[in-house]
Amino acid sequence: MRSAEDIIERVATVTGIPMEAITGRRRTEMVCVARFLAIAAVREACPFLSLQETAEMFGRADHGTVLHALKRHRALMQRSGHYCRLNEEITHLKES
Repeated sequence: MRSAEDIIERVATVTGIPMEAITGRRRTEMVCVARFLAIAAVREACPFLSLQETAEMFGRADHGTVLHALKRHRALMQRSGHYCRLNEEITHLKES
């Protein structure tokens, strides 16, 4: 199993968005997409982390951000082939 930090680093590699941006305050579309991918991957790989702990890893104050990211992740998985391919690549990297 990979650490949450390692997963975020791999999302940064796959998306080309720096790790600092994924865990930072920026809210551009591409940064948010990378953040949604990272939050979903961390929640899947580290189910023992609370929503609050996950939020804190991403520099957020409360668990609501994680819930919102997971909701957006599910919606993007249903309607964006590009997003699904990114998620698949991250999942593949996570398992290796």
